Amino acid sequence: MKPRIFLIILIAALLLAVLLLPNGVRAAVTNNAWSLSFLHEYAQGETINLQDVATPPRHQHAGLLLANQALKQDNPDQAWFYLAPLVSTPDLLILQTQASINFLQGDYVSAINIWKRLGRYSTLYTAASNLNDKEHLDAKILAYRSAYDIRGEPYDRLFTNNSLQKANLLIDEGQSNQAIAILSSLIDEFPHHARLYSGLARAYWLNHQPQQALAAIQQGWDINMDNARYYITAGQYYEELGMDEQALNAYQTALAINPDDRDALQGIERLMEGDE
Repeated sequence: MKPRIFLIILIAALLLAVLLLPNGVRAAVTNNAWSLSFLHEYAQGETINLQDVATPPRHQHAGLLLANQALKQDNPDQAWFYLAPLVSTPDLLILQTQASINFLQGDYVSAINIWKRLGRYSTLYTAASNLNDKEHLDAKILAYRSAYDIRGEPYDRLFTNNSLQKANLLIDEGQSNQAIAILSSLIDEFPHHARLYSGLARAYWLNHQPQQALAAIQQGWDINMDNARYYITAGQYYEELGMDEQALNAYQTALAINPDDRDALQGIERLMEGDE
């Protein structure tokens, strides 16, 4: 028997078998065959015109496959069109796809919350890394916070550094009270993060609360021993308030960290000249 004739007979036999199967099994076979065919085209890297794709009427996850293909074609709106009927009974793959669609549509909070629910800390890190402009800083902070809640270190430092950036922006906008609230809360939770203390001191100083600024400086004094700039700032605060002895100590501490620091040397010279 010729191979082609044998193949035709085999296909006919398979089709007959499918027709004789109970409806549920027959539908499953049809669905699987459609999925395999679709995934084969997807794997080949071919651009599929989704408008021309006819799906089996009882295929529950056809929309998921079509949604992911739409995402591959950078069309999140079309992806949502296919996925929306499925989100009332979500499974892992549906949730992951929904989060991707939300993110590409600019609904960052919804996407971040889904990834946090799924424990996807690496995805949250990647998402945060792509939110680089000031407009999306709050979403970036939320993503790093969510990653920290799942995994802990090193996401705590990414969270606090970006929160410090947010606080500095608030200070520049004249909203020092909000910055103070943010930084005080961060220090309560992450007292070992040295950069937060200089940020809090700056917020108080520019908010015309010098005593609170000095208290913040003293609070972070012992954990900033590798940061000469911290003590330069402290010296400048003390010097401006006429607290020469404390200012001299601050400049000398900075000089011990960096013997060539010009600001520390000039500060000491000013104070020594004032004693003459």
